[in-house]
Amino acid sequence: MAKKSRKWLWILLTLLAVLLAYAILGKNKGWIGKTHRHKVATDIVTKGKIVETVSGTGKIYPKTELKLTPDVSGEVIDLLVEEGDTVKKGQLLARIKPETYESFMARAEAAVNAAKSGESSTQAQLSQLQTQSEKLKRDLDRARQLYGDGVLSQADLDNAETAYKSALDNMKGINKTIEGAQYNTASAQANLKEARENLRKTNLYAPMSGIVSLLHIKKGERVVGTTQFQGTEIMRIATFDEMEAQIEISETDVLKVSVDDSASVELDAFLDRSFKGMVTRISSSAKSQNLISNDQTANFTVYIKLLPSSYADLLQMNGVFPFKPGMSASADIYTNTVDNILLVPIQAVTTREDSTIQNKKERLSKELVFLYKEGRVYSQEVKTGLQDDTHIEVSKGLSEGQELVSTPYRLISKTLKDSLEVEKVKREDLFEIVK
Repeated sequence: MAKKSRKWLWILLTLLAVLLAYAILGKNKGWIGKTHRHKVATDIVTKGKIVETVSGTGKIYPKTELKLTPDVSGEVIDLLVEEGDTVKKGQLLARIKPETYESFMARAEAAVNAAKSGESSTQAQLSQLQTQSEKLKRDLDRARQLYGDGVLSQADLDNAETAYKSALDNMKGINKTIEGAQYNTASAQANLKEARENLRKTNLYAPMSGIVSLLHIKKGERVVGTTQFQGTEIMRIATFDEMEAQIEISETDVLKVSVDDSASVELDAFLDRSFKGMVTRISSSAKSQNLISNDQTANFTVYIKLLPSSYADLLQMNGVFPFKPGMSASADIYTNTVDNILLVPIQAVTTREDSTIQNKKERLSKELVFLYKEGRVYSQEVKTGLQDDTHIEVSKGLSEGQELVSTPYRLISKTLKDSLEVEKVKREDLFEIVK
């Protein structure tokens, strides 16, 4: 019985020792006797400059690039350039097999000759009828005189008049025939002109000086002309004196962009480098819209001219133009700049519903920051304006020099409330705590 009592005594002593150790440790660590306080980092409201930007992605292309498609169909029997070649305006680039079009022209020439021959023959008939009608007119005049003298009978006079009228009617018919023959000749000549033009178009010439930026076909392939169909694109010729980035901007941002806005363009092919640009044009209609899914956001194309001064060193380096059409690009367009305004970190501003309104449906959202004063935080409603990647303008509700909570955002957005006690720490220490 004494042994059991000593055993329970040792158990109680051990438990007391453990509880005492835990109490001492909790006291030292702040687990006991202290209220838990959220750790925050703060920033000071300062004045500065905001450069508002709109960003997007796209590709770069020569500002002037022409797609060459043939006007006639057939087999390409000569291809006189290769991709990357420099060409001059009027230079022969390719030839389409001409035999078919030569045959068309020969038939058209024959048709013109036949039409002209028919017209000439009819003209000869008209000339004969004119001579004949003139003779019949003289005969009629003599018959009338003889009839007046009582020498010629009424029947003979009627016959002379009928013969003359018949000649006149025949002349009218021949004139109509000549008019039709002239139409036939004009039509045949038009067909001949078209046949000659089609034969000429079997030779494809450069419409401007530039570089063959893309070649779609090879010698021996067949191409379709644009006479009745959408023709086969044979090649593209571009001038690389001016390059532009075609950037897709969402409908929510495109209204902020204006012509002549400056921009910074980055290309995936040139790491750690940006090129200066300027907005030259903004599309007036959306390029694409996803009507199938619920996402119906439309994008607009913004054209940004790359300033040659920003890549002049690349030209001097090796003498070869550094860009290729279709390279991927991203751009920051600087749409507005305002100086000497109150700035706070973006993450310091949160939006919450106005809890003072009982009807939840009528509650309006308001923008808040949390000011830090002597270990406690206090909400302050603000009105914001422009923003960049890191800061946002506060146009109402704050003054320069005030201290506010800037991180962590999860506390700012949901947890912090008026008079809540917090612990201010350095930003780097806060990140260590979060880790």
